Amino acid sequence: MKNCFLFPLILLCLSCGGKNQPQKMTDNKTASKIKLMTLDPGHFHAALVHKTMYPQVDSTIYLFAPKGPEVNDFLAKIEQYNTRAQSPTAWNIESYIGNDFAEKMVAEKPGTVMVVAGKNSEKIDYILEAVKSGLNVYADKPLVINSEGYEKLREAFRIADEKGLLIYDIMTERFESTTRLQKLFSTLPDVFGEL
Repeated sequence: MKNCFLFPLILLCLSCGGKNQPQKMTDNKTASKIKLMTLDPGHFHAALVHKTMYPQVDSTIYLFAPKGPEVNDFLAKIEQYNTRAQSPTAWNIESYIGNDFAEKMVAEKPGTVMVVAGKNSEKIDYILEAVKSGLNVYADKPLVINSEGYEKLREAFRIADEKGLLIYDIMTERFESTTRLQKLFSTLPDVFGEL
């Protein structure tokens, strides 16, 4: 995809682009930081984004989700990151748990980047609504699972381009040279064998 950049570059761009958003924090040091909103974390990739803290990213995770085991797993994983012996994180979680979680996130917009990793059948609708409301998107694969979703993704990229927003893939390692080499080696019968 044409929107493939390194994560630090994304963070820099997003921090510059989000300054027109109303700020709830008054501390100038944290006001310019990227603020992540995690929506319906149904896959461990949503928590994996928070395994490491970055100076450009605010320490508060704004969580919007329905009640259930998936959100509980996400919260447990963040707690593990915060309490591990080696390199613990210091995430604070402000959560909204309810059936209208997506509408609540779009209405409140406490952050500039929506993190979504979960139900593939619903993901493209979340992405499209996010960019329509002026939010950048950080999503795991697959972004779409059918042709109807693909058309929505095309619309989402068009809107994102018009608004200067990014739709970015969490799974960046697939673009690394070592991953590409692994893929190449797997196609060589002399190296990998045959199936």
